[in-house]
Amino acid sequence: MHENAAITKEIGETNDTLGAILSTMQSSGGGGSSNQDEIMTNLANSVLDDIPDIYDVRAAEIAFPVSYSQSMNTVLTQELARFNNLINTIKASLVDLKRAILGEILMSNEMEAAMLSMMDGQIPGMWLKESFPSLKPLGSYVLDLKERLNFFD
Repeated sequence: MHENAAITKEIGETNDTLGAILSTMQSSGGGGSSNQDEIMTNLANSVLDDIPDIYDVRAAEIAFPVSYSQSMNTVLTQELARFNNLINTIKASLVDLKRAILGEILMSNEMEAAMLSMMDGQIPGMWLKESFPSLKPLGSYVLDLKERLNFFD
């Protein structure tokens, strides 16, 4: 096997092993799910507090019109639209997750997978579909996202 292929295989095996360990690790001493629900609700509230509202792309297009001499204006509005999709996905999933924990709505498989990912400190897959590439754990990802959004402000 080529050296790069061996490295890729070993990284994949390591990630699979760590993922299996995290998924089998108990997060509490068997005291029921209410403690987990409280932790998850607090985590969701914390992330919701850190994520700002969506950007007004139309106002940005007016303030920074597309011109030949300012090509970055086009990039700005495209990035704002992409980050709006990510912000909407994160906020909607966290609000639905909180409602599912309270029993107001049914928890879908995708929502349960997101909750388990967050409990393991990982970025939920539904967020990664809309997100910039990142291998960071959940806390660092949220801080990085917050810094990126502050940059656009």
